[in-house]
Amino acid sequence: MATWTSPDGTHRHRIDYVAVPQNWSASCAHSSVIQDFDQGNAHEDHQAVGLELCWHGVAETEPRRATGASFHRAAIGPNCNRIACAEIKPASWSTDIETQAQQLNTQLLQQVCLACPVYPAAPKKRCLNGAVWALRAQKLALRKRIRQAPTVSSNTRLRLSFHLWKFPATAAQTIVQHQACEHTNLCIQIRLQCQYLYSLAGCGGTCDSPKRMHCKMKLQLSPKMRLLG
Repeated sequence: MATWTSPDGTHRHRIDYVAVPQNWSASCAHSSVIQDFDQGNAHEDHQAVGLELCWHGVAETEPRRATGASFHRAAIGPNCNRIACAEIKPASWSTDIETQAQQLNTQLLQQVCLACPVYPAAPKKRCLNGAVWALRAQKLALRKRIRQAPTVSSNTRLRLSFHLWKFPATAAQTIVQHQACEHTNLCIQIRLQCQYLYSLAGCGGTCDSPKRMHCKMKLQLSPKMRLLG
């Protein structure tokens, strides 16, 4: 099929192609001229050419975990002279542009991290030094683990659901093991809630009575966790 039409409309030729590596030829499933592709031109002399590739393969990827800032952003301006840009080594001329950009960003980030490191958080008030600040850090760590604990339970239930969907004839022992894992996760959530409440009591300087602590536990625990009690 022709891909180019002369301005006067008298001649039509096939002059547009899609270039792919030779080892991809076995993966080419379909190619054609896209008639309804709007190029936004008043006079269209060329028509777009499309190629469909189809292949099967296995790609291994590592899950990316969210990490905090590796450098102090506010210190970049005052410490700009300390960023050793001269230490950045350029890639060879034959390297593709994507690899060059990735290597440049990686090296630049390393130099920024060295010049503007992130220091551990420190209390802004002197009265929060020592044990009080350590207790605050412990409370924040427990709060973070409490927020993450329900996700672990949800993933366990989801894994069991997909397993039963794929293998309906799953042995009862496997189901019992999943249920035991779920109960363990719920017990861990209860333990974290208890530790968090004791840290709150420590911040106040006094420890609540067992009855009052039990009431707090009822407020903190989710309905699903209360069933275990």
